[in-house]
Amino acid sequence: MASDQLPLYEGAPTPSQPADARDRGTGAPPASSPASTTGASRDLFEDSFTYFDDIHGAIKLNRLEGDVIQTPEFRRLFHLAQLGLVTLVYPTASHTRGMHSIAACHWAGKLVDCLNQNTQRLPSQFRFPRIQITRAERVLIRLAALLHDISQGPLSHDVERKTHYVYHGSTCIRIKSQYGLYEKHDDYQANPVLYILLMDTKRSVLARVLREYSRSFVDLLLGDVNSAPHLNGCGQLLV
Repeated sequence: MASDQLPLYEGAPTPSQPADARDRGTGAPPASSPASTTGASRDLFEDSFTYFDDIHGAIKLNRLEGDVIQTPEFRRLFHLAQLGLVTLVYPTASHTRGMHSIAACHWAGKLVDCLNQNTQRLPSQFRFPRIQITRAERVLIRLAALLHDISQGPLSHDVERKTHYVYHGSTCIRIKSQYGLYEKHDDYQANPVLYILLMDTKRSVLARVLREYSRSFVDLLLGDVNSAPHLNGCGQLLV
């Protein structure tokens, strides 16, 4: 088994495992997987695994998030200091972008849950289903938080303005260059690094993992649509 396919935790599928190997109806792993032998037929998008953080304590993640974390593209973040050059004068400030991203995912989920709970406290005349954040939306929000630093490089925030600086006769170009090479650094259509990481399944293990879960996510999204009449129009677009 290749090093980039080693499970990070018991029961984790490898990135090369085809989507058809899963039960499409429930998202459960195949009968031969370690997760099934324990009798735990867990939903792919349920918070099923626990990671521990020095600051936030126990953090629950679902299988998609766990598989994203074990990819080499994400593991790289565990070698990047969150505080950049601060570690030169504060050696014990050793928090990494990897753990920062996991904590961001954790708190994004808590924020979604709190927002949904707050809507339940509204008087019935103001309680509309449209303001509820669906389960599929929660998955996307948490995943976005988990991957928000995926294209960061070493000391990125400390040196990015200097490395991006362009010496040009035009003042406008010089000023714009200080804010990055791309108008939107998080736009995968404009940033080739993000495109490779998120979309190029030939080069990126992360892209293959995201592709593997896409069918199960569509099933989850259709389930949300079927349980929410006001989203029926969206369901017709997906079918």
